[in-house]
Order: sequence, then C-alpha cells, then structure tokens
Amino acid sequence: SQAERQNRINTLLSENPKEADFYRFKQFVAEKHLQEGREILHKKGLKLFGDMPVNFSKDEIWANPDAFLHDHYIGANDWRGPCLNYPALRDENSAASRLLKLKARLSARRYDGTRIDVAWMYVNPKMIEAATGKVERLDLGDTALRLIEHEFESVQGGSYSPQNIIHEFKASSDDFAMFRNGALRPEVAERVAIVESEHL
Repeated sequence: SQAERQNRINTLLSENPKEADFYRFKQFVAEKHLQEGREILHKKGLKLFGDMPVNFSKDEIWANPDAFLHDHYIGANDWRGPCLNYPALRDENSAASRLLKLKARLSARRYDGTRIDVAWMYVNPKMIEAATGKVERLDLGDTALRLIEHEFESVQGGSYSPQNIIHEFKASSDDFAMFRNGALRPEVAERVAIVESEHL
C-alpha cells in the first residue's frame, strides 16, 4: 500500500541520513550547474533542449507501482522497457497520468525545449505481454500528448511554445505509421515531429 511504501521510505531516510543528504547535495549541484549552463546559452541567444525519455528508472517504478502494467513490457524483445499503464492515461487522475505529468513538469522546468522520446508510444502504444509475447495495441489519439503539453504550458507560462516540443514519431512500420489513409495522422500533423533520428 501507499502507506507501507511511505513508511519504508521514512525508515530508509532515518537510518541513512548521511547517504540521503549526500544524494540531495549531488542532485542540487547537478541542477545548479544545468541552470547556470542554461543562463550562459540564453546570453548567447540560444535555448537549452533536453530529452524526456520514454523509459522509467527502477526507482520510479518502485515509488509508483500502480502506474505500471507489471505483466507487460514495451519495445523490441531485447529492449523490454517498463510498461506504463497506458490505458489509464485516459484518466488524468490515475497513477500513470500523475507520473507522466510529473515527468513532463520536471522536463519543462529544466529545459527551454524538449524532445519527447518515442512519442508514438503516447499515441498508439505497443504493449507486449511478458508471459506470451503477445502484442496489444491501444489508440490513445492525442490524449497523452495533450496531457504532456498542458504540463509544459503550466510550468513555462508566457515562454511556452508548442514549437519547443519535438516529438519522435519515427518508427518501424511494425510499430507506428505516421500516415493513415494517405494523410498524416492529426496527432502527428499538429505537432513538430522528428522524421529521422540517429543515435550515436
């Protein structure tokens, strides 16, 4: 339960105060340096763009177990990324929606603009059943994308621009088709999209 998890967190923090303080200090230094670098870029007339990964860390999964489908994964067989509870994104008060909104808010605070990694997973998620390998698809339209964009707009206020959110819609034909009936899907056509992506 949520209460049990919070009790466990409180116990770990009270039993390991030095480690907890050192971790907070490292987070503070990293964030401070990032924002100092951002200010330098602004003085040069540049924007800082970052990445909002589709993946989730073990810590995020541990802290938000209700936000995931633990009997599913996403990606190719060799990737096996954790599977957000994509069907629950239709309810913006669900644990999955709250976690995705938090992820978007953090990105909106850190960066002037963001690349939404594997953005097509928020439109037409490909969920793979762990036990059988069976693929399950879901058409979310732009429900999850609007949820992300709303968080960016609420954080960035007057400096928000949809042009500063870049979506990675490029995928193999087995995963996602940007076109439907010969035209770009509206979820893609209405947004800035990466049509080619190289990872080094």
